[in-house]
Amino acid sequence: FTASKEGTILVWTLDSLLGYSNEESEKKYAGALSHSMEVTDLAFGPASNYLYSSSIDGTIVAWDVASMKEVYTFKTSKKVKFLAVSVSLLEEYVFGGGSDGKIYAFSWSREEESKDMPPKIMEGHSASVVQTCISLDGEFLIS
Repeated sequence: FTASKEGTILVWTLDSLLGYSNEESEKKYAGALSHSMEVTDLAFGPASNYLYSSSIDGTIVAWDVASMKEVYTFKTSKKVKFLAVSVSLLEEYVFGGGSDGKIYAFSWSREEESKDMPPKIMEGHSASVVQTCISLDGEFLIS
């Protein structure tokens, strides 16, 4: 997967991209997804076939890679640009690093009532949160 400033995410087929395919006419990418503005980060769901993307358009989107369709859009009532995205190991939370120095923790249990809950907000940075990641054991969120 690659992301760009124009808001496009390309899903590349590595066989054709790296020259392992014999088909000259084979597409280099399997499809495209998009935000309305620049895409800032991508994270693959460790427990599903979902891709998560963050954008300066103020959204984090969960995409089903198999169908190339949007599953859900996370956003806040605040005007914040999302610069980073991470997903907990069981995908019960999606974390967005904000341009306002905050981290937004969205509940993602896929039950309708939890999707509309406002995110938990973590504060501690004095400037934009440009990178987040989850430790391999799932114990820590690093920003």
